[in-house]
This record gives sequence, structure tokens and C-alpha cells, in this order.
Amino acid sequence: MFTIEQIAACERVRMLRARRPAEQFMPIAGVLACRSSAAPWLNVAAGLDLLQPVSAEDVLALKEFFSGCPFDARVELADRVRPWLLGELSRAGFLPRQCVAVLARPLEVSSHEAPAALPGGITIRRLYAQELHLAGQLAALLTNAFTPPDAQPTPREIAVNTAALCHPESHAYIALDGDVPVGGGLLDIADGVASLWGAAVSPAYRCRGIQRGLFLARMDAARQAGATMAYTETAPGGPTHRNAARLGFTLAYNRIVLSWKPRSESPDHPPARPPASVPLTTAWDQSGSPPSAAGPSPPASGVRMSSAMGPFQTRGQSAAPS
Repeated sequence: MFTIEQIAACERVRMLRARRPAEQFMPIAGVLACRSSAAPWLNVAAGLDLLQPVSAEDVLALKEFFSGCPFDARVELADRVRPWLLGELSRAGFLPRQCVAVLARPLEVSSHEAPAALPGGITIRRLYAQELHLAGQLAALLTNAFTPPDAQPTPREIAVNTAALCHPESHAYIALDGDVPVGGGLLDIADGVASLWGAAVSPAYRCRGIQRGLFLARMDAARQAGATMAYTETAPGGPTHRNAARLGFTLAYNRIVLSWKPRSESPDHPPARPPASVPLTTAWDQSGSPPSAAGPSPPASGVRMSSAMGPFQTRGQSAAPS
């Protein structure tokens, strides 16, 4: 069984993907909330209530931080947080929308890792920061893959995602048919934990071993970088879940995604600012850790929240998925 400390480590790595391209972030209860007007998936807070309890004042500060945002704001809760927090967020307008399965495995080489049999002409390799043209093509592919069917990604959103792929700290992998991108995925590593995320394959190339190849390439890179555990996130029971299970990943915990639609900006409703007591930051410290943000202890003692949360929407938000 995953410990609270292991879950917190995974959630910290999860927030690396948002804090790099986010326009602003705010330390809250020992973790971060990120905000951006450019891409929906950058408006998020995760890892709350694991190593430091969240207070009612923290929930209000979180809502203020996201106020005026043009996209839905998301709070992602691991299934070990106190039921009190779910209720407090619901009263603030954050409602459950999605359940995400977080699958993990140690990174020792296992019998599950037979090399992927890729179709002829397909190669998988690291995408480098200077390959701007390929990065733009891959960003468009990934952004379209995770945009709801009734929406269209904006050029600005694709540009932000291109910059994220080219960030010096990013580890992006690309599947190519000749010189044409047909899939890709990302890797983040911190404190020995590797997050395999943001993977997608063009519809015409699915069911041909490419996603497995992307998994294996990133797992090998994570080993070489010294990681000892890898995890990925997916809709429960979906294709990524099945592919990950074939590679030895098992359920570590569930993540409940809550969302809130902030009020629109207008002359009568300018974007809200966090309370003066909560620092708003636009840079990360050199250690890669958020500044501490102490807050009053909330009511109730810690109890495990059941992961049986009922049916949730598994599509319909532009989160960078796995």
C-alpha cells in the first residue's frame, strides 16, 4: 500500500508540469496552486492535505487566487485526504468532475518489458529543446488529443505547450514516422520519482505498439537519471490503464478532480487577488521546492476518504493527460 509520503512525492512531481509554464503560482498549505490565462491545464492545485493540513482559510485563499481566470480551475485530491476537505471545497463551488487512477511500479527491469515491436519506419527518441519545428508539431498533436471534441485549441495554448516541451527541464519523447510526428509523451523526475504523462498517439497509428514504446523509452530514461519508482495517470479502465498494467503498473491511489468556473473578467468584476497575507509568486526557488505557507489547522482529524466516489466524467477538460 502506498504511504502518504509516497503519494505526496508523486503529487509534487505532478505539479512540476504546471509550475514551469504557469504565469503565477501561490504557495498554499505546503504545496502550490498555479494559474495561467493561456492554457486550461495550468490552472490547478494538487497534493493538498497530505503532509500539511488545509484550513478553511486556505480554501478561501485558493478560490480568490483562481478568481478571474478564463478557464475552469481544478483541485486534484488524492483519496487519502480528509472528507472534511472535500466538503469544504464543495461548499466553495469546487465540484467533483473526474476520477483519475494513479498507477505505479518500481523501476527495476522486469519480465514485463519486452521491447516494443514498432511498425516499419517508426522511431521513438528524445525531443530536444532546439527542435522547435518538431516541438510545435508535437504540441499541436498532443493538445488536440486532449481537447474536448466540442472545442478547438487556441494558437496561444499550442504555443504555451510548445514552450513546455522545449523547457530545459522537460524530458519529451517523440514517435516519428520518417520525419512526421505521430505520437509523444513527457517525463518529469524529482526525488527519485518519475512521472510518465502527456502521452498520445495519432488515431491512424494507434494499436501498433507505439504507446508501449513511449512507455519503455521514458522508463529507461528515468532509470538512467536515477529514479527508482515510476507512475502514470489515466482514466480508470481505459486503454492507457490496460497498457500500463501490461508493463507491471498497479493502482497506487485514486485522484479526484474537482473544478470550479471562476466569474468572467469584466469592468465590474476585475480579477481577484489573493489576500495580502498570502504571497503571490512568479518564480520558483533554486531548489525546486515551493516556499512554505503555514496556515491554521482545520477541524477534524485525518481519516481516509473512500475511493468509491461514484461515476465521474472522464473527458471534457484540457488537462495534459497520460
